[in-house]
Amino acid sequence: MNLKNVIQTEGFIREPVDELRKKINESSSSKIILNGGRGSGKSVILSSMEDRGLGTEHQTILMRFDSCVPFSSNFMNDYDSFVKHYYELILARDLLFYVKKYYPYTYEMYFKDTDAFLQDMSKTTIHYINNQLYDDKKLEKMVSSMEVSSKIVKRMKEKLKIDTITLAIDRFDWTHGRSEAIQKLLSTYFPMFDKVVITTDDESLEETSKRSTLEKKGYSFISSEYGKDRDVLNLLTRKRIELSNVKKYREYMEENLLNTDIYEDLIAKGNGNISFILSTIFEILRLVDWYDGKVENLKEEFEREIDSQVKHVREMKEIDSHPPRLYLS
Repeated sequence: MNLKNVIQTEGFIREPVDELRKKINESSSSKIILNGGRGSGKSVILSSMEDRGLGTEHQTILMRFDSCVPFSSNFMNDYDSFVKHYYELILARDLLFYVKKYYPYTYEMYFKDTDAFLQDMSKTTIHYINNQLYDDKKLEKMVSSMEVSSKIVKRMKEKLKIDTITLAIDRFDWTHGRSEAIQKLLSTYFPMFDKVVITTDDESLEETSKRSTLEKKGYSFISSEYGKDRDVLNLLTRKRIELSNVKKYREYMEENLLNTDIYEDLIAKGNGNISFILSTIFEILRLVDWYDGKVENLKEEFEREIDSQVKHVREMKEIDSHPPRLYLS
């Protein structure tokens, strides 16, 4: 589901997200790592930050870079320069996309020419990537890190009368095939913004030594853990069921699930993973709908589905020989 749709539906629980959003905004740290495990609502928090900042003097620009590797170093003599050029184009165009989407008049008046320049360079760059196996020509022109993006940020502050801009990067440690070099390259952009917030799925951050190393580099940690709050999950589940296509069984589920030890077991095994919990519930809800509300042993069905979901998560981790790791300068 689109994150904007999530925060604008009746199924959105505002209070825990607002609490974390305010904690991030009020933090004295300029570099924040938002962690809490997969499915813990981190992406929703960043989306809410961007949404609530619109039209104010303190705005947040949310980005997510592709996790795939779009080009290879094997056929490039100028790989290091090209990487800097490529991510400068991506970041600069994301900044302009933000302006174009939310401030179309300002875009037309002050940013349209810059966007045309970047689009032209992007077309040339894509052609170069697609033909790198067959053509050893270099790009005639490349931009360097912050060459264009820094000017865009400066102009945004001036024309939109913004005091501070926060850069929010979702799934930062998945970028470019989970590349250490690309993460460190992107982290060189952080001083260009007043504050930076990144989300991570790096489970090794549970180690005190790694957190300490990052804290010495000026990073602070804020955890998203509202997925472990029973009352929040209870309300979230009710609201999602109300919005579902099988909402006619809402009362059945509330009576037979939300106030029982089945739900407690689900929360415990979900360990704050909201996606895991909701996915399990809706699998059972579809089963209830299939049997027209007549399930003989709901507890057994839930236990079976919970075990299935846990097994799936474990298998995916075993398959993933290169789990995301956070690398920051």
